[in-house]
Amino acid sequence: MAHFPISVATEKQKGVFDVTFAPLQLGVFPDIQLFYGKTHTFAALALCGVMQESSLLSFAPVNGLKHNCFLQTGVLATVAGNNYGLSAALVNFAENNCGIELGFLGNINVEQSGIQIGAGNFQGKLQIGLYNIEGAFQIGVLNNGDGIQIGLLNYNPDAWIKWMPFINFPSPESSQKTKTGTVEK
Repeated sequence: MAHFPISVATEKQKGVFDVTFAPLQLGVFPDIQLFYGKTHTFAALALCGVMQESSLLSFAPVNGLKHNCFLQTGVLATVAGNNYGLSAALVNFAENNCGIELGFLGNINVEQSGIQIGAGNFQGKLQIGLYNIEGAFQIGVLNNGDGIQIGLLNYNPDAWIKWMPFINFPSPESSQKTKTGTVEK
């Protein structure tokens, strides 16, 4: 698990009841919630924050799930080990994003995966934003990575011309080196 500003160590979150599944998790803070954090829930609601194993619907200002299965929202932040659905907040953190992240300020992933839409995006397959870093396909004002880029200014270290306006892409030689494992640094 990546070390984000907010940990998704849900098994450490205490609650009043210790059960495997609960239809509704209610909480005030991650340490003050109805069920233990290792509980799987259909919906989780919290006044300030929640930390759950998994949930289909989760609403809290600061929202932490090991597995987001459908919709995870947070006013300030969402943190997910695995995002399989939609995460929406000011900032979204995910170790593995297989879904969509809508972050007003930005989105940060450990793995280059999923779709990211926000002001700033880091590590996504498809990134749409003002500033995108390390994406396979980037649409933005400023793009920095080794994939295909459409934007006002693009930097691609694997391109024939590293800095290009409007569009940039890796050279065929860099793709061959990556496939054979002989990447030169």
